[in-house]
Amino acid sequence: METLINNRIKLKLLLGFGLGFLLVVFVQYYSSKSIKALIADEQKLQLTNKAIQDVERLKADISTFESKMRGFVITGNEKFLEGNENVQLKSLETTQKLISNSSSPAEKHLGLELEELVHQKITFNKQILIEYNKDDNSAAIALIKTGMGKRIMDSIAVICDKVIQEQKKHARAHSERNDFNTSLALNADLISGIIILITIVIALIILFKDINDRIKLEAQLREEQRKVEKSMQIKEQFMANMSHEIRTPLNAMLGFSSLLEKTNLSTEQKDYLSAIDSAGKSLMTIINDILDFSKMEAGMLGIESVPFSVPQLMQSVHMLFFPKAESKGIKLFLSMDPGIPDLVKGDPTRLNQVLMNLIGNAIKFTSNGNVSVDCLLLKGDEKKATIRFLIKDTGIGIPQEKLQTIFDRFNQADNDTTRNFGGTGLGLSIAKKLIQLQGGDIEVNSTPGAGSEFWFTITYEIADKQEYEPSPVRKKSIALNPNKRVLIVEDNILNQKLAIMLLKEQGLEPVIV
Repeated sequence: METLINNRIKLKLLLGFGLGFLLVVFVQYYSSKSIKALIADEQKLQLTNKAIQDVERLKADISTFESKMRGFVITGNEKFLEGNENVQLKSLETTQKLISNSSSPAEKHLGLELEELVHQKITFNKQILIEYNKDDNSAAIALIKTGMGKRIMDSIAVICDKVIQEQKKHARAHSERNDFNTSLALNADLISGIIILITIVIALIILFKDINDRIKLEAQLREEQRKVEKSMQIKEQFMANMSHEIRTPLNAMLGFSSLLEKTNLSTEQKDYLSAIDSAGKSLMTIINDILDFSKMEAGMLGIESVPFSVPQLMQSVHMLFFPKAESKGIKLFLSMDPGIPDLVKGDPTRLNQVLMNLIGNAIKFTSNGNVSVDCLLLKGDEKKATIRFLIKDTGIGIPQEKLQTIFDRFNQADNDTTRNFGGTGLGLSIAKKLIQLQGGDIEVNSTPGAGSEFWFTITYEIADKQEYEPSPVRKKSIALNPNKRVLIVEDNILNQKLAIMLLKEQGLEPVIV
C-alpha cells in the first residue's frame, strides 16, 4: 500500500513538472520565433530606411544634375559636368534596387516608371550636350528653354515622393512588428518564470494533499490493524476457552474409560470401550491440531531454544511408535548418523511434534512393508550442525498432481483419505509451518502404490554440555502414604469424580473443597 501511494505521488509530480516543462518549452519556442522575426523585421526596416535614403538622394541628385547642366550651358565651365556620370549610374542602380526589392506590383510599377524617367532625363541631358558642342550654345539654351528637362525632373520628384511614402508605410509596419516581437521576447522569461512558479505551487499542493491522504490512510490502517489485533485476541481467548471447555470433558471421558477398562467387562463391552477410547484420542488429536494451527495463524506460537539430545529424542519417538507398527505387522527402522552432535540448541517439543506427525502418517498409510526413519548430518562444525530427517514408507503413496497441495491446510491427497484413515488435513500444514519456524523446509517425493519419502532439514547450534539438564524420569507410580486426606480443588463434577476414584485407588481419602 505504501509503495502504491509513493508511486501515485511520483506520477502526479512527474505529470505536473512535465506539463510545466512543456509549457516553458512552448513559450521559449515562440520567444525564439519572435526574436528571429524581430531580427528579420529589423533587417527589412534597415533596407526600407536605406531605400528611402537612396530615393531621396536620387531626387536630390537629379535636381542637382539639372542645375549643373544649366550652369554648364550658360557659362561653358566644364566643372559643372564633374561627377555627372557617377550620379547617372547611381541613379540607375537605385531604380534597379527598387525594382528588385519591391514587395508589391504597385511598388514594382513605380520603380519601373522611375527607371524610365531617369533614362529620359539622362537622354535629354546628353541631347543638350550634343547641341552645345555645335557652333554655339544657342541650340542647347533653346532646348533647355523648352522645359522638357524640368518636366521630367518634376515627374521624377513626384514618383520619388510616392516611392518614399510606400517605403515609410513599410517602415511603420516593420517597426510595429518589431515592437510586438520585442515585447513578446522580453515577456517570455517572465511568462516562463510564472509557469515554473505555478507548476511548483501545483506540485506542492498535490504533495501536501497526498501527504494528508497518506496520513489519513495510515490512521485508517492503524485502526484496522488495531481491530484485527483485537479480533485476534478475541479469537485466541475464544480458542483458549474452547480448548478448556472441550478438553475438560474429553479428558474426563478418557479417564473414565481408562478406569472402566480395569473393571470386569465382557468381550463385547471391551470392544465398545476400545472404540470409545480410540475416538476420544482421535478427537483430542484433532482439537490439538486446530489449536496449534490457530496459534500459528495468529503468530502466537513461539519456538524455544534449549539444549536437547537429538539421538535421545529419536529413540523416544521410535519406542513410542514401535508397538503401533508391530501391531500392524510392519517394521519400523531407526538409523542415526554417528556424526550427529550429542547436544544441540533448539525446540525439542516442536521437533517431536513434527516427527510424531510424519512417522504417524507413514505408519497409518502403510499396510505392509516397513517405515524407516533416518537422521543424517549434512554438514557441521564447532558451532552449528545441519541435520536432515528422512521418513520413508512403503505405503499407498501420493499422486504426483497432489504433491503440491498436501501441505495446504484442510487438504489431503485423496478425498477417500479422510473417510478411510481419518484426520483433519491439518497435520502436514502444521508440520511444514513448525519446520519453517525453526528455519528449515520440508520436501516430499512419492509414487502411488510404492510409498512416500518426506524429509526436512534444520540447522541447530551446538550446545554446551554444562547447559543441559536431562528431563527427570517419570515413574509409573508414586509411593504415597495411605489413609491420608487429599483436598481436591475442581469445579467440574466429572473431573471431581475422576480424581476421587484415582486417589482412592492409591489408598487416599479425597475431599472436595
